[in-house]
Amino acid sequence: MNLFWGQIFKWMIQIFGGILGQMTPTIFAELREFLERIYVKAIATPNPIDDFAIGLILDILSITRPDVKIDV
Repeated sequence: MNLFWGQIFKWMIQIFGGILGQMTPTIFAELREFLERIYVKAIATPNPIDDFAIGLILDILSITRPDVKIDV
């Protein structure tokens, strides 16, 4: 079962990566800025799943996670 989902995930990344590769630089820059803003907001929430989900999307798209200062 894990092999099945691994293959599905692999194909989704390949398809998604192919689509993103065809985007204009302007649109990709807007997407990057949007995801970076959402990541900062996710870090500010108490739910760690928010951090993980947005961080995973950034990692898949090879976008560097922005530096966020956390007040403890």
